[in-house]
Amino acid sequence: MAISYIQAFNAGELSRKIDGRSDLEMYKTGCRDLDNFYVLAQGGVERRTGTEFVAKTKGTAGSGASNGDKKVKLIPFDFSADTNYIVEVGVGYIRVYNSDGSQVSDGSVTGTVPYIESDLPDIQSIRRFDTLILTHPNHEPIKLVRATIAPTFTVEEVSFVYPPVMDQNITATTLAISNETVGTSRTLTSSPAIFDEKHEGSTWAIDHVRTPEQKTVTGESNATTETPSSELDVSFSTWNVQTDGTFLGKVKIQRKVNGGSFLDYIVLGNTTGGTARNFSYSTPIAEDGNTQIKLVHDLDNSDPGTIKYEIKADENFTKGLVKITDVATSGLKTTATVEVLSPLGGTGTTTTWNEAAFSNFRKFPAAAEFYQNRLFFTGSEDEPSTIFGSISGDIFNFLPGATSDMAIKRTVDSPEKAQYLIAKKDLFMGTDGGTVSVKSVDGDSLVTASNINTQVENSYGSAKVQPVVANDVVVYVQRNSLKLRELIYSREADVFVANDLNVLSEDIT
Repeated sequence: MAISYIQAFNAGELSRKIDGRSDLEMYKTGCRDLDNFYVLAQGGVERRTGTEFVAKTKGTAGSGASNGDKKVKLIPFDFSADTNYIVEVGVGYIRVYNSDGSQVSDGSVTGTVPYIESDLPDIQSIRRFDTLILTHPNHEPIKLVRATIAPTFTVEEVSFVYPPVMDQNITATTLAISNETVGTSRTLTSSPAIFDEKHEGSTWAIDHVRTPEQKTVTGESNATTETPSSELDVSFSTWNVQTDGTFLGKVKIQRKVNGGSFLDYIVLGNTTGGTARNFSYSTPIAEDGNTQIKLVHDLDNSDPGTIKYEIKADENFTKGLVKITDVATSGLKTTATVEVLSPLGGTGTTTTWNEAAFSNFRKFPAAAEFYQNRLFFTGSEDEPSTIFGSISGDIFNFLPGATSDMAIKRTVDSPEKAQYLIAKKDLFMGTDGGTVSVKSVDGDSLVTASNINTQVENSYGSAKVQPVVANDVVVYVQRNSLKLRELIYSREADVFVANDLNVLSEDIT
């Protein structure tokens, strides 16, 4: 009988459903099993690269420190082409290894790791420079930071300049604080009861309409010694300053941040011994929280004249932050103990407040991604189809605003729960019902709060498995975890289709 030799394996492994289809070209270039080999572009195969034993995972209590009987998740931490680490995430700990297999430290990385064994499969990670951010829908995002080149690593909670928040309250529910200044053990009171013990650890935004004194500082002086104006709190606001009058001398702005000392920030000008003139300045971006400024002048002794000045906050609301530290158990409460992180506008009641987007009450983002110099998070369990984007260039600041570089909050026209985020030219959010693309309306511009388009591209839902970029496509796992799909643009349909990668070899999965 004639013997037909297979000379190429470009079709890879083929399903038993192909048996008998010798008329198909793929039948002649496929095989039943191909274990531990790579298929070459030329059709031949070569052995896959080997593996190396590095270490055992940690052991359970009483079984030895390294008995290898604990489940872990291994995550690559590739800082550069020649600086790579292997991160071992286990129950309550993280260990880091160098690429040569040597352990970075004898013990666990310092810091609190919240994960239990059932959490490990759903952990997702992204890296930016020395920081690896880990997300899980049941836990606060944490970051693994390479603290020194040596290297040493630390685990920290993600500390937001301004956190992702839910939409501003539109009900009659009011909040009032016992003491509006920065500090601990303040009492936050609501009417009616809205606080739950699962809110503990979450950060809320509380706004008050600025009074004239909180909006503007004015003054007039002919002092020839260094004289400061009154302070103006400009937390989370842009501001401007303008001088008037006829004077000679020095004029500068001093700034104080997070309870520190006032330091010289901007020298507006110095006309000592010269020609009198006035100065103006406007900040390009909003300040961080708990920030105060003042104007300091020092007029020329020989001919001081008179300086008039105005410092004005552009934001019409004081935007304060409080972190809930304690809520009594058993049901909703009207009071919570909080720490004031950034000054509030007063102790009076207000209806302009935002609940934290992430908490044990609302749950946490399943995934994150860096895209166009912003940090993006998926929404929580309570806002499953929402995405949050940070301020451009300030990845831990989610302060909303009117300008294009401010933070983004976008609710997608889809009720499905987010499973992953991944970026190429566009940002893609996989949900349990399909794939959503996030892009700018104007393709030549960056994504902003006013220049953003979200579109459902296909209806193949995703599993809770972090996808990968392979060459020019995104490869992800379908919702049932039985199919691999590639996300690729179809010019004919003008959408991103999700091709079935193992349609001919479904038994692989």
